[in-house]
Amino acid sequence: MFKKIGETAVTYPKTTILASFIITLGLCFGFPRLRIDDNITDMIPENMDVRKALNKLEDVYGSSDALLIAIQNEKQTVFNKGTLAKIKEMTDTIKAFEGIFDVVSLATIKSVKGVDAGLEITPYLEETPSTNDQIAALRKRFIEDSTYMGKIVSTDLKSAAIVALLAKNADEKKVYTQVKELAKQFNSSDDAVVIAGLPVVRSEIGKNLKGDLQHLIPFVILVMAVILYLSLRTVSGVWIPLLTVIMATASAVGLMGLLRQPFMMVNNTMPVMLIAIRASAAVVVLALYYELIQRKFDKKSAIIKTVEDISVPVLGAGLAAAIGFASLVTSPLPSHGGFGLFSAFGVCMSALFTIVTVPALLAVLPVPKTY
Repeated sequence: MFKKIGETAVTYPKTTILASFIITLGLCFGFPRLRIDDNITDMIPENMDVRKALNKLEDVYGSSDALLIAIQNEKQTVFNKGTLAKIKEMTDTIKAFEGIFDVVSLATIKSVKGVDAGLEITPYLEETPSTNDQIAALRKRFIEDSTYMGKIVSTDLKSAAIVALLAKNADEKKVYTQVKELAKQFNSSDDAVVIAGLPVVRSEIGKNLKGDLQHLIPFVILVMAVILYLSLRTVSGVWIPLLTVIMATASAVGLMGLLRQPFMMVNNTMPVMLIAIRASAAVVVLALYYELIQRKFDKKSAIIKTVEDISVPVLGAGLAAAIGFASLVTSPLPSHGGFGLFSAFGVCMSALFTIVTVPALLAVLPVPKTY
């Protein structure tokens, strides 16, 4: 059987190569549908109890997502005219952003005091104090109340929080971008403004996921090219393994797009991993081919003999790796199962291209003068 594969690759090399490219290009039509999902919640299946509880809470109380903006003044307390004015202005600006459900800060909270007539409810920062006496009175009233001490204002009075609650269907990336720009405007040597919260984490994860794909793939290709050249000492020994493993990786990623499966934190490493671990399969083929040429086999016989001898080990190693990846489907998290299945598909495509496409490429290329 494997001898027949070698004979076919030698007899119809251009057809074999063309068929391999057509299969790869067909799967690559899924590339435009690829997207990056940075929502950690999406990794939890809808039928898990914790996800059901979260959905129920959000239906009743709105989104659980919040942006935390902290204003820190290390030189004095936040109870100074400049910092209080910033808290008031930032709060009013954030409240006007689309996608904001509510804002909690020193400028929105109220003190509640029991009096003879009932309850006295007074805003803390309805207007920015204009005199030192007004600021001192505000500070004294806030400390005496203690309800929000350590929550809205730190116990040392040097930091104040602005909590922006997002609406359930808000565009959190847009909101985060707006808040980040606002923080830059109000950041100064006196008042440091920092942002935290799940929307920040998700936005940064999405940006880093995209950056990893853009930078790590060229980097690993470069590293593998150096290793391949040092191993085989031929130009074809570099680009043939890289071509086949890139085709296999592109096939797996393209299938993800066709099935509308996003890149997430779990599967973001798949392209780099496939390139790194599967290039060695073609190296084994080339090494044996070069050895047979050195033993005075003619090119055609060397290719057929190589395919016949190396197919079982290549397919066996690929099958073992594919089964290992596919076993991730037993995970309760669908993202893990998807990562395993697409990685297994990439491994299988790599094994296929190794025993079919590599011999066809060798058949149309001249034998290297040195190897």
